Amino acid sequence: MNIKLPLIMAAILAATIPIALHLSSAQPVSISLKTNDNSSKTIQHQQAKTKKLELMLKNKTCVECDLMGIDLTGLDLSGVDFSRADFSQANLSDSNLEKAKLKDAKVIGARLENAKLTSADLDGADFKDTNLKGADLSDANLLNIRLANADLSTAILNRTELREADLTGANMEHADLSHASIYGAILREANLTGANLYKANLRYANLQDAVLKGTNLKGADLQFAVMPDGKTVYGTDDY
Repeated sequence: MNIKLPLIMAAILAATIPIALHLSSAQPVSISLKTNDNSSKTIQHQQAKTKKLELMLKNKTCVECDLMGIDLTGLDLSGVDFSRADFSQANLSDSNLEKAKLKDAKVIGARLENAKLTSADLDGADFKDTNLKGADLSDANLLNIRLANADLSTAILNRTELREADLTGANMEHADLSHASIYGAILREANLTGANLYKANLRYANLQDAVLKGTNLKGADLQFAVMPDGKTVYGTDDY
């Protein structure tokens, strides 16, 4: 009996060791499957965006679409309704958005260098930290738009509607804002170096701490505007 007991114990141990080894080696497999599942979900999400884009181009509408991070470089998106769509971190450089509707759209941190947005409706949209360098926004509606810290250098904004817009800290160096309506807009700490504000309406605009070096203000209406030094020009359009 004493001899049999050690033999039985040895047999039990011999049987459990392979099982333990099998379980140990199987653990990384389950992690790998999780990784593959996430990759599959990412691919499916991108495919869904592509299908949505194809449908959008066909029907000219993409209201409340999730287009975060999408690359639409150089595409013709003219006349498409993007109301309340999310373009955060998307690339729309060189794209054609003429007469497109981006009312209340979210375009935070997106790239729109040299994009064409003529006569587009951007009412209430959020373009914070967006790159609009060299973009053409002439005759566009930017009423109540948020452009804080946006890059609008060399952009064309002549005859643009910018009433009540937030342009805090925006870079508008050498931008064309001639004949633009900037009534009541916030331009605190904005860089307007070399910008063209010929005959622009700047009534009640806040330009405190803004940079106006070499800025063309000929014919601009500055009545009741807060100037860079914090003073208000009352009853005059001379500056």
